[in-house]
Amino acid sequence: MNSIEKKLKELENEEKRIADQKQKLIEEQKLVEEKQKQLASLFENSGYKTPKELVEALIEKYSIRVNSLSSATPGSKRTRTRITAEVRDTVKSEVAAGNTKMAVSKKLGISYVVVGKITKGDYDHLS
Repeated sequence: MNSIEKKLKELENEEKRIADQKQKLIEEQKLVEEKQKQLASLFENSGYKTPKELVEALIEKYSIRVNSLSSATPGSKRTRTRITAEVRDTVKSEVAAGNTKMAVSKKLGISYVVVGKITKGDYDHLS
């Protein structure tokens, strides 16, 4: 088999792979559209004024726990804690007192990674 025949065979295989992928995507799109129609029908038949009211009722009915991120809201910047010598010493004393790094990070509002860096001495240069 010469190189041209080999390349043609590779192209045929690639075309088949692309056709299979296209078919899968078309089927996935149909499923998504069907689910969207089901949701629209569910809302229309629910008797609630807004989709939000329906969701809130479902959350309450089935005791669904919704995790919310800290006080950050979409579009707002998250706050960064400036590590000072005082914060460093507080973290070290909390860990030395037997508190876990996770508990210290939550208590002080500092990421777990930063607490780990402080305990390793990465912030010892602060005065």
